[in-house]
Amino acid sequence: MASKLFVLAFLCLALVVVVQSAPQYARGDVPTYDEEDFDEESLKPHSSSSSDDGEEEFDPSLLEEHADAPTARDPGRNPEFLRNSNTDEQASAPAASSSESDE
Repeated sequence: MASKLFVLAFLCLALVVVVQSAPQYARGDVPTYDEEDFDEESLKPHSSSSSDDGEEEFDPSLLEEHADAPTARDPGRNPEFLRNSNTDEQASAPAASSSESDE
């Protein structure tokens, strides 16, 4: 029982230490950052943010390959797939049982 209390006290102490080590800001106080963290030269624009690229470059034929993705059947739930896997298991099961009966 004493060991449980010791562990609980240690966990509470660890929680207090973690909470107190977090930076404390007063209401309305805005945290400041180092200027070198946001170097303008190191920031790169997003590839789609370029206004020079128009929608005329979009090729809808690229989507045709995946057009039936929401309605395509899952091969894992395909009954033919399940029948094939069941017959494979049944075919291997008699072979294993016949080798046991030979002994």
